[in-house]
Amino acid sequence: MGFIKNLTMPSGVSLQNAYCRIEKIIGDKSSMSIQLAYYINQIAIEQKLVSAYTEFYQFVPSIEDSSPNIFKQSYNYLKTLPEFSNAIEV
Repeated sequence: MGFIKNLTMPSGVSLQNAYCRIEKIIGDKSSMSIQLAYYINQIAIEQKLVSAYTEFYQFVPSIEDSSPNIFKQSYNYLKTLPEFSNAIEV
């Protein structure tokens, strides 16, 4: 699971149709921290290349029994952010 989206890094370098996925989630019931890694494309992961850029996000998870697992909650949270409005789920 991941997203395809355009990215402009703080350095000014742009990646068109970059593949991003959650690499790590850390936290507890009050706050979860998401480490999101961007790759040139999906093939870069298959070739075990390092990510081109990493971002961090935080959200408050649901701990209800009926809640989706934490990865699904994390992706659902990211989809609510403006910077992911044009992202394509893959």
